[in-house]
Parts: sequence; C-alpha cells; structure tokens
Amino acid sequence: MNEFTVDHFSLVQVYKQFICREKMIYKVLNMAKECATFSVCLCWVPTYRSSEFMAHIKSIQDKNINIHVKSRAVDEELTRPTMFRETEFSMVFQQIVDTYGVPNYKEANPAVFACVTFPFLFGVMFGDVMHGGLLLAFALWICYTGKSGGKDIASAAYPLRHFLLLMGIFATFCGFCYNDYTSVPLYLFGPSCYTYTEGQLTAELKDDCVYPIGVDPAWFMSSQELTFMNSLKMKIAVIFGVA
Repeated sequence: MNEFTVDHFSLVQVYKQFICREKMIYKVLNMAKECATFSVCLCWVPTYRSSEFMAHIKSIQDKNINIHVKSRAVDEELTRPTMFRETEFSMVFQQIVDTYGVPNYKEANPAVFACVTFPFLFGVMFGDVMHGGLLLAFALWICYTGKSGGKDIASAAYPLRHFLLLMGIFATFCGFCYNDYTSVPLYLFGPSCYTYTEGQLTAELKDDCVYPIGVDPAWFMSSQELTFMNSLKMKIAVIFGVA
C-alpha cells in the first residue's frame, strides 16, 4: 500500500497515464483527501507489478512533476482487494463468477473451475447434435474471421470465442451421448437393442445387448420419451453439479 502526495494537476495526469492504461490502482484517485496544496490518497499495487509501478512514478518525477510515493504497512481495519490475473481464455468466466460475488483476498478463485464445469453443464442440459453443431460452427467462424477491435459481428463476439467454442463442443458431444438430433434418434452407433413386433405396443430387449454409446434410439419411439429424456438430463446435471 502506498501513500500519494501530489498536486491536483499531477493527480489527473497520473490517473490518465497510469490508472486508465494499466488498471493497476484500485482506489480511485478522485476519492483522495484534499489538503492545503496537495491531495493524499491510499492505493493498492500488486506485488508483482510494484517495480514497474515505481519505475513509472520515477518517469513522472523526471518530468518535474511533484509526486511523492511512500510505502506503509497495511492497517488491520482495511480490507485487502482481490485481484486475479486474467487471460483471453479466463476473462469471460471470471466476469460470470464476479457477477455472483468476488472472492475475498487469498480465497480460491471459482473461475478456474468454471472454465470447464460451466460449459460442460451447459452441454449436459443443452445436448443436441444440431443445435450444438450450429453453436460450434458459429464459434469456429468467430475464431477464424473475428479480430480484436473490429466492427463486424465476428469481431464483436471475438472476446467470447473460447466461451462459445467450449459450449458448442460440449453441447455437440452430449447430443451424441443422448443420440438426439432435434428429437430425432441417431443410429450412428448401430441398430437398436430392442426388437419390435408389428401390432404390439411393447418391444423386447435383445440378449446381452447394450447400446455402445448414448441412449438407445428406441426410446425416442416410446410413449414415455419426454418423461425419460427430461428425467435423464436432469439427474445427470444434478449428479455432475453436486460432484
């Protein structure tokens, strides 16, 4: 924690040159305490950026700007702010977690786990080959054509590319596990394990037959299809969510 003594003009200049550009100071300088000819404020600087911060202050002082920085011990009544280093991949997940609540200083960051659990649980609840494939294709198009700072649709969604890509992958994967293509069964992994007799409302299970991947497509022709599939998806989501 550092203490600043700086005149009003220099205070604004430091704010524009350092805070807006680097986002390193977490106590806004307009909350500084005004004294006779200068202002004083307390700010937090991450330890791993302290040398860079002091170098920047030194460059300001070399321009004959009156600014004074003093390190001091952290008061017990102050609450340390939380800072997480973000990447292009984790930025969206961190924003989702921060929407619900920001972890306290030195607490575990749930965004690390949400990077996988959030899109996977989305795929569990939204498992459909066609819809998941469309979302996956859209995310791939954004990754291929989008660019940072552009004005087209792909560039506007470019910061979300990893988020959408993972949701598309998991939704498509779970769609294959459900054998669900817009509520149409898929026979990609072989024929059904049930045999049907014309004129009968029931089916017989073949001996020692287990459908290799996903739900047997015969369930999509059952009168209990909706009840079975909704129950399956809900219970899987609860199991993974609790785990």
